[in-house]
Amino acid sequence: MASIKQRKNSWLITVSNGYDNQGKKITKTKTVKKPVDMTDKKWEKELQKLALEFEREVEKGLSLDNNIKLADFVEKWLSEYAAHNLEERTLASYKAELNGKILPCLGHIKLSKLRPDQILSFLNNLLEDGCRLDGKPGPYSNRIIKYQHQILSSILQTAVYWQIIEDNPCRRVKVPKHNNAPQQVKHFDEEQTILLLEAIKDEDLKYQVVVNLALFGGLRKGELLGLQWPDLNLEEGTIRISRANSYLKELGTFTKAPKTKSSIRTISIPSNVVKLLREYKVWQNQEKLGLGDAWDEDWDKNKWILCQWNGKPMNYDSPNQWLTKFIKRYNDKIQENPKIKKEDKHKYLLPVLSLHKLRHTSATLLVSERVDIRTVANRLGHAQSSTTLNFYSHALRASDTRAASTLEGLLDKNKEVAEVKKA
Repeated sequence: MASIKQRKNSWLITVSNGYDNQGKKITKTKTVKKPVDMTDKKWEKELQKLALEFEREVEKGLSLDNNIKLADFVEKWLSEYAAHNLEERTLASYKAELNGKILPCLGHIKLSKLRPDQILSFLNNLLEDGCRLDGKPGPYSNRIIKYQHQILSSILQTAVYWQIIEDNPCRRVKVPKHNNAPQQVKHFDEEQTILLLEAIKDEDLKYQVVVNLALFGGLRKGELLGLQWPDLNLEEGTIRISRANSYLKELGTFTKAPKTKSSIRTISIPSNVVKLLREYKVWQNQEKLGLGDAWDEDWDKNKWILCQWNGKPMNYDSPNQWLTKFIKRYNDKIQENPKIKKEDKHKYLLPVLSLHKLRHTSATLLVSERVDIRTVANRLGHAQSSTTLNFYSHALRASDTRAASTLEGLLDKNKEVAEVKKA
């Protein structure tokens, strides 16, 4: 039976909902207010009706818990939903953002009281200089701010599905962003790519394979590290991508499904990469035989292409660490080379970019050479061509400029021919 208690300007409806496992009585409450245009007699009937409806909602498990705070719900969401539906690295990333940014600002607010303007205020604060918790100068990027909104909206939408709240306030929030021009995706240009491929020829075969597969295959780092020899068809020159390796401090190195369903794909590789892989396979087999029992006994089950000295999967950070050190070492050699004029040295220097930028380089060069977007998207594992377009529109603009120049040159040439004929 519901009880009704009048407050100053509202009425509190309370319904008993049994007992918890410690014998403590569970109650559900709901606050209602009298409409200004309703008579007292009519309101009394309406109040009894509201109390009965709320009691039925509680009995059916449909009542909204108006008292739960965002921080408490996040804890429930993490254990009952995220732990079973998010992949490990995504879950770790969500936890870091929640604990580092979202909950310190919004965690104390009740879900039922969380308003769009409060969420907008939180996001706007991230645009301010000096708000970063990592000590770096400047505000957070547009990408990070959008990510906070994405995380919070996902959590609140689950609260709607679970009937904790009636509506997701994030849906009424337009994510704020800096008004600066969008940054171009960082990548090696054509000349730099040629320099890089030439420079790595003196490096270990393993790292030559890393660079060539990332560049000519457009693979993500996890996909690259997850490759096994059975994934390669060297006769046909194809690679099947069906898994990715990742790393978390709590779990160590582990294997998982690729980022999305569309990431499972088969791509072609050029003959020079096939030749390199054949050479590398011979070298790896010799290493395996030479080490004998010291080679990882589990390697025969997985047959990692990229592995440590003993056959265990390559460490997750090794490709980036090696590439950074290599480029710095290469640039130092250029600076110290007396045969290259000082004013020409910049032509030979390479930007210090991460391994993932080789994926961007692969896509940018393909798009700039007018390979159709659908083909590029398939090679990258993008589900939608629009994703590829959004990322690599700069390459399309450059290609379009060249196309216009080509057309101009063609027409100018025809114009000259026409003038000669007139003469």
